[in-house]
Amino acid sequence: MALEKFGRLHVCALLTLAVSISGSLHAASSRLEFTSSSPELTRAFAWAKQQALAYAHEGDSVGRWYEAALPGRAAFCMRDVSHQAMGAQALGLADYTRNMLLRFAASISGSRDWCVFWEINRFNRPPPEDYRHDSHFWYCLPANFDLVDACYRMYRWSGDSSYLNNTVFQDFYRHTASDYLARWQLDPSRIMFRLGYSTFMNPSTRGTGFKCTEAIRVMRRRGAISCSAPICLRQNTRGLRHMPASSRPEATTVRRGRQRCGLTRCAV
Repeated sequence: MALEKFGRLHVCALLTLAVSISGSLHAASSRLEFTSSSPELTRAFAWAKQQALAYAHEGDSVGRWYEAALPGRAAFCMRDVSHQAMGAQALGLADYTRNMLLRFAASISGSRDWCVFWEINRFNRPPPEDYRHDSHFWYCLPANFDLVDACYRMYRWSGDSSYLNNTVFQDFYRHTASDYLARWQLDPSRIMFRLGYSTFMNPSTRGTGFKCTEAIRVMRRRGAISCSAPICLRQNTRGLRHMPASSRPEATTVRRGRQRCGLTRCAV
């Protein structure tokens, strides 16, 4: 029973990896095998393994990678990689995962308020669907923490000391635990009193730009952030009720901040 439960967990991880990726010319191989008294479970594992390995790539500018983004982008997203890393580890794709996590870690930058690239494609560049320039791109604030957690889990599973000793990883951990927290007011003393964020990209603006709300103007005027593009905002009114009166934006701004403004770029 315990073995079958363990097997089901890994099949779920492999399925997550397999259904999120599309097409490849560079198939990898794996020694991972699984048998079960359940024929359906055995067949599901075999299918997931074949699909996942078919979408692992080598020979591109970015190095070893597996697809972990929307179909057709030939890219990997930091949160998708973080969530698929366990299945990839079980398949023996540890080198692929480490390379991808390292690419993300290397992209952290103060010019993006200590955000990293949300996605990286096979050419080792951020895809244009999510990134225009350092003041105009898509992001979700939990992503840095997902990446830190993924690195920790991969170290625990593999014992690969590069997750601890590589200076690129060390710089990423340091900036995330200090500059990133401070810039986005995520430290314990302020997180419950800050303006709330919600990310979205309006489908009508795909290919032309992102839309944002008036709330981000407030954050810029108050000096909370330097570039306005990483997060498109919506006011969190519950958080505002608990915010000290001296820190609250004007009521008119709050009301307008609940609606999406008509800007086509977030660099306002």
